[in-house]
Amino acid sequence: MVGNSSKLERFPHDNSCRQGAGRVGECDSAESKMKRKGPLLAALVDGGPTCDRCLAVRLGLPRPQYANSPGRKLVQQGRAVRVEAICSGCGHRRNVLAITDASQPLNLQTSPRVPSVRQRKPAIMNGHEALTALVTRAGYPSLEAAVAAHTLFLHPSTVAQTHGKALFPIVRGNARKGVHKFELLTDGRRVWVDNNIPVNRLFLWAAQRGRGVDVQCNHVWNTSNDPDGYTALWNLCLTPAFLAKATDSRGPVKDLLQYRAYDLYGQVPKGYGAPVRPQGYEDLKWLDFTPAVEDLEGMLRACLRSRPNTSPGHVARQLGWLFSDWAPDDSLN
Repeated sequence: MVGNSSKLERFPHDNSCRQGAGRVGECDSAESKMKRKGPLLAALVDGGPTCDRCLAVRLGLPRPQYANSPGRKLVQQGRAVRVEAICSGCGHRRNVLAITDASQPLNLQTSPRVPSVRQRKPAIMNGHEALTALVTRAGYPSLEAAVAAHTLFLHPSTVAQTHGKALFPIVRGNARKGVHKFELLTDGRRVWVDNNIPVNRLFLWAAQRGRGVDVQCNHVWNTSNDPDGYTALWNLCLTPAFLAKATDSRGPVKDLLQYRAYDLYGQVPKGYGAPVRPQGYEDLKWLDFTPAVEDLEGMLRACLRSRPNTSPGHVARQLGWLFSDWAPDDSLN
């Protein structure tokens, strides 16, 4: 799902080291982990099987993770084991750490899981039903009909020039793991990790349009971790923001958009089969395409040269892109 954000794209000049990953004063180095193994073992000997929360309290650590990390080392060395049992500290059933020393036999207390008897509260609202009622009052026979009338796909002639390929080796990151950095995939490919801004930009370039108001660029298939699908033009469409949520959840609308994309471009991501034609598909009226781009490569090269500091521009020069056969494109310098 790609939002219409006003944040500026940033591209680091040096990606060899990421600093500032944690809070000031909370550097959890390998040396500090080693120093905690001794007190942690002593606490297990004295108190018995204990969860990370209670170990952190007992040892005066700021977070349970500070007990979890040296605990993993002890498990790897065969000096401790992780099991689900009653914690000797809090008395709750948790994943506890217990020593495996033969002189200290395990005294694990287990208890059967007690099913929850909490009564589920009624939902405060059903947004899907509210949206369906709204478009019905507006005169549309269904939510799917409203989505079709307001969803923009790129012209098939434009998308055909990519031959079913993605444009750039880019995948989506998240705030916890960080963005604007290079990563190496398990298959050996080097990719750029970014947010949704580059994908939104690529759609606008291919449509030869400027940024809209309260609109959102959406992925038809959820391929945020797949460099072969994340920047593929056949995987993108644009909707008003108030309809965008309906495109993000599994259901009739998602199935409709996937069939529409397949019907237009004949492409699906790796591992997907051809989608099934939805009932009533032939009766839907879709939003007209933007005009076709006769020379997609030439147009994109012009955009990359005029906006050299964007992520697509940097990635094309340093990693390569579709129209440089995935080799660094020196012609853009």
